Amino acid sequence: MRQDLEALGLDQFETLVVSGLNSRRQVVWRQTLALPRRISVVKDTDLMAFDNRYSNGLIFPALMGLGLLMNAMPLVNALLQGIKIWIHEFGHATIAWLSGRQAIPLPIGWTSVNPQRSLFVYLGVLTLLGLLFWAGRREQKRWPVGLAAGLAMVQFGLTWLISLDTLDMLLAFGGIGGELYLSALLMVGFYFPLPEYWRWDFYRFPVVLGAAFTFWGQFGLWKQIRRGEPQSPLAASGATRPTAI
Repeated sequence: MRQDLEALGLDQFETLVVSGLNSRRQVVWRQTLALPRRISVVKDTDLMAFDNRYSNGLIFPALMGLGLLMNAMPLVNALLQGIKIWIHEFGHATIAWLSGRQAIPLPIGWTSVNPQRSLFVYLGVLTLLGLLFWAGRREQKRWPVGLAAGLAMVQFGLTWLISLDTLDMLLAFGGIGGELYLSALLMVGFYFPLPEYWRWDFYRFPVVLGAAFTFWGQFGLWKQIRRGEPQSPLAASGATRPTAI
């Protein structure tokens, strides 16, 4: 039990069976021993691993705290405002894409949305969701399968079941909602490995930092708006309306 199992080529084995034989080579006693495992030591040396305890227990909370700190520094907040703007515009665009509309989110604070439903967009998004579902099934990852199935149902409802007035309301709200729900989805995704074609072992760190910066900043902003302190951005600038591309 004190041997170097890796040097002996036994690092992949979980149990050791010791048997005692008599003079006729018959088994007279047997004992099964559990070999010591050192997998956690190997995983702890790879910060990119999704089950690394330092990444999950220390780096993720540090990124959350850094996102809060960035919002508390006016200069940093101003210089990185483009991150919040782009996530805001992607909030509008995701509603449009899931409702079968063409949309182009621009980092200048504007999203062009075609009010006409497009079968090409609907089938294109559905194809991407189908690939995510297939990759999750193939790699036996349950969460991509559930995400793809859930988004496919949302896509069907937004495209074929809701009224134009409801869609107009959701498109207007999508920017504000995107600042929160898209950021939250990206932060939660830190703990979930994507299928092999969309691996983001390294990229999840800067993505989560940008998402935390956006989420905590906009969450604090809307808490202030609820108390009546600053003017609502929606009232100040107007909501993004569907316009022809």
